[in-house]
Amino acid sequence: MKKIIVCVFLFLLMLVSFILISFVNNYFSNRIKMYIENKGVIYTQNYIQNAINNNVIKNIDINSMYLITKNQDDKISSVLINTAQVNNILLTVNEEIEKSITNLENEKLTLPISIIFSETLFSNIGPDITLRIMPLGRYKCDIISQVNDYGINNSLFEIFVKVDFVIETIVPLQKNESHVSCKIPIVMQIIQGEVPRYYYNTDKLIPDVYDNYQNN
Repeated sequence: MKKIIVCVFLFLLMLVSFILISFVNNYFSNRIKMYIENKGVIYTQNYIQNAINNNVIKNIDINSMYLITKNQDDKISSVLINTAQVNNILLTVNEEIEKSITNLENEKLTLPISIIFSETLFSNIGPDITLRIMPLGRYKCDIISQVNDYGINNSLFEIFVKVDFVIETIVPLQKNESHVSCKIPIVMQIIQGEVPRYYYNTDKLIPDVYDNYQNN
């Protein structure tokens, strides 16, 4: 009887040791690191996109963002960007990002502890690990315009907000730095005809050119 008890004890001890070693090994593995990093990046992307879409994009007057000009043959010669409005949008986006930084510091995500053993078999079983997202305060916002060929004899004109962001995803005994990039479309316009020249300068020139065309 004692022999059986000793054998059972040794088996349980070995089993617990194996589970602990497997847990620690998996917890600090690249798979878990990538999983946590991707979770934080995806959440941050959605958070920023929703904030900008709800508080910035829906308040933009799309029709005043750009002006299409044509030549004497009624062909599109250029697309003029209203950079006065672009600069206002950029200012508003930066203000929204500052708010997002503050709010993200208070956000907490949960990861099932069972994900350490398997991404699929036990993905929703067991207690949760708290995942925190810490913005590092380094970000860059740009308003980008581009014109590309689209189909036969058509052009696709786009204006979008591009946000590059740096965050830390933190769990007990681990933290990872991640780079987040978001592209949020403001204007997507299909233009019939050849790809036109377009102007984009956030500092000067274009507001005057745009206003002159508007006044004519």
